[in-house]
Amino acid sequence: MKKILSLIILAFAFVGVTNAQDQFVTVNTNHIYSVADEGLTYTWAVTGGTSTDLSAQKGASINILWDAAGTYTLTVFGTDGDGCQSETTTATIEVVGASSLLLAASSSDVITCSNLDGGLSGGLADQSVFELDFTGGVGPYDVTYEVRNSGGTVVVGPTTLTDVADGSDITIDNNFVNTSGSDEVYTVVITSATTEDGANVTLGDVTRTITVHSKPTISGTITLN
Repeated sequence: MKKILSLIILAFAFVGVTNAQDQFVTVNTNHIYSVADEGLTYTWAVTGGTSTDLSAQKGASINILWDAAGTYTLTVFGTDGDGCQSETTTATIEVVGASSLLLAASSSDVITCSNLDGGLSGGLADQSVFELDFTGGVGPYDVTYEVRNSGGTVVVGPTTLTDVADGSDITIDNNFVNTSGSDEVYTVVITSATTEDGANVTLGDVTRTITVHSKPTISGTITLN
């Protein structure tokens, strides 16, 4: 992740958040925040970034939809049965912009040869490697891709890679057998991706091709002259 979260906890520690990554969230995602329930009536407030009405939420947990990118302050204090108030507990929440995904410009289409009998390489590229280029959102990400033949039939996948970082690769073994006598073209397509906190990633240029040359043949058998 290219951007480093600066997490500031003021006053008492903000307890009950099971995943510290929730302090660094993707816009238009919901997140639950909580404090240890001391049997108080809780008053929550946030400086902005959400249309969620916190005024009616008096429990120790709240669910917030963050609908604008920026850095915001989330606070809570409790009131006991005598009307006495606790100190205020504060956390800083950074809401980052929506995520998008491209295949890196350096990841070009691949040309390779048909595999041989027994799964042996027929030459050129043994693998097709395509670099992922994420922008925005909270990583790591989940990415689903598939490989289709020229007729659109899925021949590899769908395959989902989990906990993927920006700059990681999709790697496909070129185990394609082609005895057609002409090139066969397969298409690699990323079909979906999500951020660590569940937001859909907008897909851009996420298609590449793998061209497989036909397997050359030797007619007949070895003969002794």
